[in-house]
Amino acid sequence: NTQADNYQLFKIALKKICEEANGNKSSPFYNTRVVELEERMGYGFALRHALYHEVVTPYVCVIQHDRTFMRSTPMKAVVEAMMNKRVNGDIKYVGMSMRSNL
Repeated sequence: NTQADNYQLFKIALKKICEEANGNKSSPFYNTRVVELEERMGYGFALRHALYHEVVTPYVCVIQHDRTFMRSTPMKAVVEAMMNKRVNGDIKYVGMSMRSNL
């Protein structure tokens, strides 16, 4: 198989995982779907497309495929801080440090 073939197989498998998770709220892929753009746009423009055309929630957690949380991460506290505009102002973005930039 070529790299392109492997990528197509990966997308098929990922779509299947998302479809099977639709009825399972405990799945990390619940309420998830794969969106393929008509042409390659690069990460930034693909993310922009998703934010403007796909997302319907007030908050988004973007985790790139090559980044992982190595420790427990207080996501609930992060969202609560973002929601508390009276105390914290209007927080629009929270970045997570990587080991390489600590």
